[in-house]
Amino acid sequence: NQVFVPVRPAGAPFSVAVPQGWVQSSDGVATVFTDKFNSVRIETLPLAAAPDGASVRSQDVAQLQGSPGFVLGG
Repeated sequence: NQVFVPVRPAGAPFSVAVPQGWVQSSDGVATVFTDKFNSVRIETLPLAAAPDGASVRSQDVAQLQGSPGFVLGG
């Protein structure tokens, strides 16, 4: 069984559940969690307005579609 621990990146208004034992580090504005050959990078960026469905599809999804392994769900 894997244990997940809540972590709040410095200055972030949210927390994430990270597998226990993963190493946390900073890379500029990003927080990076690493274990062996796996890593997760979290960055926060200011937005002028809250995102809605249309803006996410036109900006975020469009950017992610070129990423390896990206699959858009329902």
